[in-house]
Amino acid sequence: MRRFYLSVVVLVISCSVTFSATKMYSKGVNVAQLGIGIGGLGGFYGSSSLPTITAGVDLGIHKDISVGGLIGYTASTFESNYFIGTAPSTYKWKYTYIVIAGRGSYHLPLDVENTDFYAGLDLGYTIVSSKFEGTNALQAGFGGASGSYMFFGIHAGGRYYFSQKFSAFAELGYGFGILNIGIAMKF
Repeated sequence: MRRFYLSVVVLVISCSVTFSATKMYSKGVNVAQLGIGIGGLGGFYGSSSLPTITAGVDLGIHKDISVGGLIGYTASTFESNYFIGTAPSTYKWKYTYIVIAGRGSYHLPLDVENTDFYAGLDLGYTIVSSKFEGTNALQAGFGGASGSYMFFGIHAGGRYYFSQKFSAFAELGYGFGILNIGIAMKF
């Protein structure tokens, strides 16, 4: 029993030492990141044919605020099989999405060693293009779209730094995917 209490005391002391370090974000800290989004974009159509790939930058303009931008790419397909009379017919639409967005983040002023927690807003434009593939040329005019659109997104996430420059990150949100994970680097 005595060992148990001693173990608890050692664990509490080591956690308090671990969580008393300086925070990893401050004014002037700039971060570039590369990620993969899981879950579709807002305005996504059909079945995903690849995850959202994102690249971005955050520029520290205040002790707790950064601004920056993201670009992203993904694709999806929509396919249907049907009969016209007795003849089978199929068609498929392939969609591509290129996302360009600005973003702002508030970095929580927590002193947790090697971490940076943040939340923010995204405002951007999604460029959508589509391509028809099918056996019925009449279907080429139905169901497809190249309708680009503005979007508004939110994100909340954190970075864990393995060194002074390199980190892994995870973000939850709406806009680039429900979950975006990847690597980041200070510059």
